[in-house]
Amino acid sequence: MGTWIVLVVAILFGFAWKLAIEPKMQLRRAVEHVGVGQPLPVLELAPLTGASEGLSLERLRGKVALVNFWGTWCPPCREEFPHMVELWEEFRGNPEFAFVSVSCTQADHEPMEVLREETKKFLAAQGASLPTYADDQGVSRRILDSVIGGLAFPTTILLDRGGIIRGVWVGYGSGDQRQMERMVEKLLRERS
Repeated sequence: MGTWIVLVVAILFGFAWKLAIEPKMQLRRAVEHVGVGQPLPVLELAPLTGASEGLSLERLRGKVALVNFWGTWCPPCREEFPHMVELWEEFRGNPEFAFVSVSCTQADHEPMEVLREETKKFLAAQGASLPTYADDQGVSRRILDSVIGGLAFPTTILLDRGGIIRGVWVGYGSGDQRQMERMVEKLLRERS
């Protein structure tokens, strides 16, 4: 009987951890990241799919922006992708918000046309139509890497209206989308 009680208590503790404590720790990880509070110095992106012109940090000024660096070749990116599309769909009608999807190659020297074709195929397979951008030669990624102290795939940053990093998610974790959503909503309510 005692073994069953211990087992039940352990299971209940596990559920309590999963529901109450783990999301708070993940959120703390996102907002206490070393890059939070730092300005993003550069973001220069080329149009890849669904966008007619490039995107710079200056064009994002005054907007809350969620910038997602991912790759079609990356298993965690593919797992995260449908959740990112949901975020894009939820906020895309808000003129004060920008969702920036940056499709990346594994190596900076891959031709842009190869990246474009791989991204188009991936988007078609996902039934997604969001615009994507490319970080030609990986310049913006290298600068972001130096600001946040390490970039993996996927990496998502949340910028406030002044271009200050307010959240950083390196890798993909269950529940990240809900955290991003709440933080975007909070920043959209704030005024400069």
